[in-house]
Amino acid sequence: MMSLENTPIIGIDWKFVGRDYLGFFPEHYPDLAFFKSDAFEHLRDELTNELPETCFERLSVFLAEYGYELWNIDTLGDEYRLLVAPSGQGETVCRAALNGIAAEWDDAEDIPDFGFERLAPLAKSMKPGRKQAVKAKLPPIATQDDWHRSYGGVWRPDVRQVFLDFENEAGEDVSGLVDLHTFPLTEVDATGFYDLQAAGHSFMPLYGIEGGQYWEWQKPQKRQKIYDDYRSCVALISDYNTPIVTEIPGSERRHGDNLGFTGFGQVLFQKVRADEAATWHNASALRIGRQPVTPEARASLLRFDGAQFQHIAELHAQAHLLPLDADKIAVFGAANPDESGHTAAVSYHLIDSRTGVVMGKGQLPFAQPTTLEGLFVLGGDDIVYVRTTQAAHPTHAALTEATGWLVRFNLRSGAWQQAKLEGLHDDYTVNMALLRHQPPDKHRIRSFQGGLSIERGHDDWCILNYITSYAGRHDLAWLWNTVDDEIVRLLPEDFPRREPSVHWNPALGRYVADESCRLSLLPPFEELRQRRASHRLVWGNIEAPKTVTGWLAAGIRKLTGRRA
Repeated sequence: MMSLENTPIIGIDWKFVGRDYLGFFPEHYPDLAFFKSDAFEHLRDELTNELPETCFERLSVFLAEYGYELWNIDTLGDEYRLLVAPSGQGETVCRAALNGIAAEWDDAEDIPDFGFERLAPLAKSMKPGRKQAVKAKLPPIATQDDWHRSYGGVWRPDVRQVFLDFENEAGEDVSGLVDLHTFPLTEVDATGFYDLQAAGHSFMPLYGIEGGQYWEWQKPQKRQKIYDDYRSCVALISDYNTPIVTEIPGSERRHGDNLGFTGFGQVLFQKVRADEAATWHNASALRIGRQPVTPEARASLLRFDGAQFQHIAELHAQAHLLPLDADKIAVFGAANPDESGHTAAVSYHLIDSRTGVVMGKGQLPFAQPTTLEGLFVLGGDDIVYVRTTQAAHPTHAALTEATGWLVRFNLRSGAWQQAKLEGLHDDYTVNMALLRHQPPDKHRIRSFQGGLSIERGHDDWCILNYITSYAGRHDLAWLWNTVDDEIVRLLPEDFPRREPSVHWNPALGRYVADESCRLSLLPPFEELRQRRASHRLVWGNIEAPKTVTGWLAAGIRKLTGRRA
């Protein structure tokens, strides 16, 4: 039996989900054996992505079966101070905890009037003699884990070598250049590269090509007051042991002038701040869209094919670049609302990157600020992107639900069709009661509130990673066959207490799951396919572009009821 005076308190933020704090209970209450049971581990898995209110209800029911209650020290803020007390002794335990807080307060006259409350006292307990049904758990999907210390994940599909902090076989914390196309991650023999770093050089990976990798290279320089005043250049490194660092002529510029890199095959594209004095500047370069009013919003599109930078076009700094192949790039205008709040459909230009000639232009079919999310090249002139629509919630006027749509669009013909991302959404419950002591007013929300990143998988497959910060249930990622539209769903249950993103490693011929501090190797694809029942994307009819002819045909149909 634990001492009432020393009852541990677990502090959590109101935004925490189950995986953020349920693991603290076995650590803070080591004498309570039920926190080490399989039943509690199963509860942790179920509540891994649930908000505190849902966790408190389920946890209260669990504790009641063992003669305990869940209480909270109310500190008048947005945080909870949780403690576990024997049934009927909650108030006594909380008062003892408050006395301990008061004893540590510096000014005895300024001690706040904290209170306490029992959490979820009305949660329905299990009926006597009825056992909770526990679903059979699938074996862990990850076949092998590799730990490192790269916050936010390490995998990048467009590079092969990255500089990473990790733990070696002796348990020592070390840093090194690692090859992402190996598993476990292996360190590259890079003596010369490390010597440059020790001398004050810094490198950031940009884009990998056959025979090397482009890096942003910052040479040793005097300390600057403003970060953007530091200068860097683009370098190609193909031998890290020597190392052979080839600086790209004309690539040196201030940090604030680098606006983005992308590439296709052996070609690197760069968007930089416009600079008429630069050696690469071409006064006759193509001008795309309305010219920005302020100099900060003016940008230039450059192409580097291994020989020299070529100035392709002048554009807006917020324009989005999408290479369709090494010689063709699509430039999308910024999807910003005007002064009245109206957002026009995003315009685009299809450009021959070798000659700077416009091959086609038009507008995307929907006018929403989220239009450019998930922009991805399917092949040829076909792209896909994600859009969302909003609808009123069926049970509460103050709530809305969003639906995600995958739009397939041809940049040449303007034809498009869309498929509803059925099932790809956050599923959670929200309590609309304004005050804590009001009766609950709960409503279920199923809404596409996250983001979607799309990247290449194996063969004709693509990966759709659903990225969300909302609590509740949701699909983690979809593997989509772009030919027959089969969908293989990967769920959070496949990765207990984790929220990784899924990527294709072409060197291994396997999918990997990347999470902060952990990279996991997944089973062969066919094994993944067999774990989950698949479904298919359902596309709507192919819509023709809205040209003048199209509008006339639609008018004739409306007037006569016949096809034009």
